[in-house]
Amino acid sequence: MQKFIQLVLLTVSSSIFACTDFGVPSVPEVAVTARTMDFATYFDSFIQQVPKGKEINTTLDSGEKGISWKNRYGFVGLNVFKKPIFPDGLNEAGLSAAMLWLPTSEYPEYNAKDERPALSHLDIPSWAMGNFRSVDEVKEALRDVQVVGEFLPQLGQIPTVHYVFHDETGETLVVEFIDGEMKTYDNPNQVLTNAPNLPWQLTNLTNYTALSNENAPMKMSGQTINGSGLMGIPGDMTPPSRFVRISYLRHFSPEAKNRSDAVTQALHLLSSVDIPRGEIKEGDYTQWSVVRDHTNKALYVRSYDNQTVRKVELSKLRYNYDKAVPVDIGPSYIEITGNLDKME
Repeated sequence: MQKFIQLVLLTVSSSIFACTDFGVPSVPEVAVTARTMDFATYFDSFIQQVPKGKEINTTLDSGEKGISWKNRYGFVGLNVFKKPIFPDGLNEAGLSAAMLWLPTSEYPEYNAKDERPALSHLDIPSWAMGNFRSVDEVKEALRDVQVVGEFLPQLGQIPTVHYVFHDETGETLVVEFIDGEMKTYDNPNQVLTNAPNLPWQLTNLTNYTALSNENAPMKMSGQTINGSGLMGIPGDMTPPSRFVRISYLRHFSPEAKNRSDAVTQALHLLSSVDIPRGEIKEGDYTQWSVVRDHTNKALYVRSYDNQTVRKVELSKLRYNYDKAVPVDIGPSYIEITGNLDKME
């Protein structure tokens, strides 16, 4: 086991995605999820609305015509390099789609004899958010396309990612491409990080079944030390450690009773995996984080340089045109002036 983990850590470059995605425990009437976007190269991301009814026509690296569709749903996504590539977003039906790094991913090559339309692996999130409202619809539709890997010049490679989808019913779907074959997993744990793949991460959780949130005071050097809940939980930023940490933190989280509670809890959980610059030398840092309210169709965004949480309510957007704003838009703090007694 130790040798395998060492191999995994060698495989996961410090200059690529180290993201964390999870759902917040809540009553059935509330569905809230969240993720961090961690990357070393600056993405220059914009928050972009993509309208309902927009026609999308794609072309593969080979020059072959890719899949085309007309958006059934408008969505808001966060793009990278100002390109229509959305590693995260939420549509007006409450379906979210996200990409996270998985270095062992291998995608099929284009097969001209395959009668199914070809879909670039970088277009999967926008295709899903533009066409579907549920995890089940995405799972079924993926059988009717041939997914093909696409080269991204800004990274100098075919980005190796896996995918996670959440919907307003609280269902979660993870999609991975292993040895050129698509694998789909229902994921009631509602957590995803990076390497290794999801089955390995779920198995690894069994190594931490003794973790408890009980506060058992300890005696040390003649002093009583409190706060021993979850003693032994891994605190580093490797994908297996983040997977374990978020899995147990959300497991012991109080059940959110409403949207406000769930969003607040999501923001606190995000802080447990937030990566400041310098924590990984010349490596990843958390460029932005999102909280997704699937029930009320709202997206909350904060960035590294602007920790003020911005809320986008999808129902209030005009979806008849494309619009994009920088992820850092707006004031980064609220200044309190005058008499505090007059504040409401």
